[in-house]
Amino acid sequence: MNRKFKEALVGYLFILPMFSILVVFLIFPLAFTLYISFYQWDMLGWNMNFIGVENYRYILFDDALFRTAIINTLVYAFYIVATLAIFSLILALLVNSVRFPVLKSVSRTIFFIPVVVSSIVELLVWKNMIYNPAFGLLNAILETFGLPPHMWLMSHNESLLSVATIVVWKWVGFNMVILLAALQDIPAALYEAATIDGANWWWRFRGVTFPGIRRALTFIMITSTISSFLSFESVFLTTGGGPGYSSLTLGLYIYYTGWTYLRMGRACAMSWITFLIMIGFSIVQFRTLGVIKVEER
Repeated sequence: MNRKFKEALVGYLFILPMFSILVVFLIFPLAFTLYISFYQWDMLGWNMNFIGVENYRYILFDDALFRTAIINTLVYAFYIVATLAIFSLILALLVNSVRFPVLKSVSRTIFFIPVVVSSIVELLVWKNMIYNPAFGLLNAILETFGLPPHMWLMSHNESLLSVATIVVWKWVGFNMVILLAALQDIPAALYEAATIDGANWWWRFRGVTFPGIRRALTFIMITSTISSFLSFESVFLTTGGGPGYSSLTLGLYIYYTGWTYLRMGRACAMSWITFLIMIGFSIVQFRTLGVIKVEER
């Protein structure tokens, strides 16, 4: 064997363990779910009936619950993405404006704490201590100001956005840190030049701040969209999709279809449809934020 072949062989041997893990835990499951989506399989045995695209046809045209789940997921995702982007940016700007390094570090740590705490613990605390209609913290605050109490997670109109609020509260600190890093990477000379040119705070934001954080903002919006479409534990542990399917999301409906109703082929088909929807929204977000041109003043 010549020297180049030996070097290439050594390189392939080094990446073989990670490549094997990638094949076993990612590529094979993806291919298997695509294969199963064309079959009717109840998982009680290996007797699978090939039905072609019937699962996809039923889901897209005959499944009313799937349409309900799509609508709920779109509302859920839009609320989370928009709220996260706005509040993360506001917090990042506020923390970045703090002059004292110690105070800036403390503020950043405080906002980041919900990210490192267990999601299950946070969801149960919100469900049993904050959103509880009888003795929850939010209703106690409303009663203090003479406002009527709300049912929150038990309301058809409020359950979905109540769950989404918990998700925003948990991840706003993580996205704030990403935007804060992007803000600190903007050269101060650009702000000085804009100030000398007579630009006010809005023009400095449009001409300097936004172009500097555009890629970071695109990243958090795309990741927030994907996580919103795949959201499961936040809805499962708080409302279970109720009341009356008012908070049923795609991730939860896929779980119920596969593991409760034992229709794994249909659940796999839903997963691939959800994947295509996420890809479409991600492309739209990337192209929208990627082609924005800040007008010259």
